[in-house]
Amino acid sequence: MNLRIIHIPTSETEEVRVEYVPSERLDQRLSELCRGYFQVVPMDNDTCLWLNEEGKIHGLPWNPRTQILWDAKHGAGTDIIVGPAVLTGGIGHDGETLGLNEEQFAGCLEALGLVHVRVENTFEDGLESTAEALLPAPSEFDADTLLEWFTDEVLLVASEAHGSGPTCSSYAKIIGGPAEIIGKSEEYVG
Repeated sequence: MNLRIIHIPTSETEEVRVEYVPSERLDQRLSELCRGYFQVVPMDNDTCLWLNEEGKIHGLPWNPRTQILWDAKHGAGTDIIVGPAVLTGGIGHDGETLGLNEEQFAGCLEALGLVHVRVENTFEDGLESTAEALLPAPSEFDADTLLEWFTDEVLLVASEAHGSGPTCSSYAKIIGGPAEIIGKSEEYVG
């Protein structure tokens, strides 16, 4: 079974990513994403935050996005969060780590100020691709702001999904985030 997780890099220039990891590879992937030995911290809504256990010893950089989550749960100034982080679901009846369910995933997106977008591309060369991305939420949800956001933020995901080469069409749809914009979509031809 694949588990849905969210990876939060330390650099704000790196995208927060959703990944689907086979349950038998979760420990290995957590070690890769957290860059070494990892520890778990229970968070809100039966989610878990995974961090590098020795991040401060090794001088890993501060993680401002994860710090926001930490401060909301444990209080500002209670700890400094360093290194990349991973969010998962809680712990199952048999002690296994669970993936994020829909409610947990939506809560994580909201806490991080992100929107989950799926982009489907059809190219002149006959290839098709689908890409998903977690992007900063638009500042407002009115039609003009959403159109500008789709054009500035989402079209970039569409163009990166196939690399070089002309795109015939791209269809982008918001599949996670604030309820008032889930399902909003835009189509690009060109």
